[in-house]
Amino acid sequence: MHLKPSAGIAALAAFGLLAAATATLWRRRRRSRLPSALRAVGALQEELEAAVELAELAGARLNAAISETKRIASKGVADIVTETDKANEELIFEGLRRRFPADAFIGEESSSGGVSAANLGPNKTWIVDPIDGTTNFVAGLPLTCVSIGLCVGGRPVLGVVFNPCMDEMYIGVRGHGAYLNGQRLKVSDTTRLDEAVVIQEYGYEREDGILALMSTSAALLGNKVRALRQFGSGCLDICWVAAGRCDAVYAGVAHEGLCKGWMPWDYCAGVVIGEEAGAVFKKFDGTDFDIFYRKDFLCCTPGVLDELRGVLNQAAS
Repeated sequence: MHLKPSAGIAALAAFGLLAAATATLWRRRRRSRLPSALRAVGALQEELEAAVELAELAGARLNAAISETKRIASKGVADIVTETDKANEELIFEGLRRRFPADAFIGEESSSGGVSAANLGPNKTWIVDPIDGTTNFVAGLPLTCVSIGLCVGGRPVLGVVFNPCMDEMYIGVRGHGAYLNGQRLKVSDTTRLDEAVVIQEYGYEREDGILALMSTSAALLGNKVRALRQFGSGCLDICWVAAGRCDAVYAGVAHEGLCKGWMPWDYCAGVVIGEEAGAVFKKFDGTDFDIFYRKDFLCCTPGVLDELRGVLNQAAS
């Protein structure tokens, strides 16, 4: 369509107004996700607002694609990747690099896998899973999310997890609490294992020895807990523990040399949200968990920690 100069200027002006209005709406929507307690978090304010905005943008893409036919590539027997995974990671990292060019970036789809606290250094590092629960996403199941975490000096300090299918935005900032759609989160008060809802995750592992031990864990727990579940999204599992919907989630097995499939993007954002809600994170041997440990993992409300650890270690004995 040909426009006269005056009409073209008017069209450009209208486009500019539209773009400005759209940007304003995004800012208002982003701010509406933040409770008042998270509108003044000091040095991390800009990072928090950027993470929320980008999680929503990536979440909108995920939600639009969940019912579509996917083109799938395989990274392993139980590890798949879709075009949406790659597009979301590019979208998130492009947005973060534009705002924070000096930061480091680690993503599930772009990392070589050799990630440790030692090679992160003292600066800020963004750790992203563009779609956590990819198998659920491919199947059209709404238990999937975008996960954006930030580490400083190798320690997670900020986490944003967005499930667009349920319109649930989980946010955690170190020292400032954890929230779901603006409501403060707190783990359950459960103190008895037989009253607990526990989540078990197999993750990427399909080796016979690991599967056998995890089946043993499930069999031992089956008669000792209220319910045992598998949902297929580690980030959402942690968020549900933080929200008090479930009481614990565990992954891996208590056996030296086994289960090396877990990666930092499986936990980074969730750890901040969980800890700020009162959850404890441990290895099965009772020592403190960190996101670079790849063998076993337990997140739970404090009241069931010792009893649950006892059962999980019994499975490997």
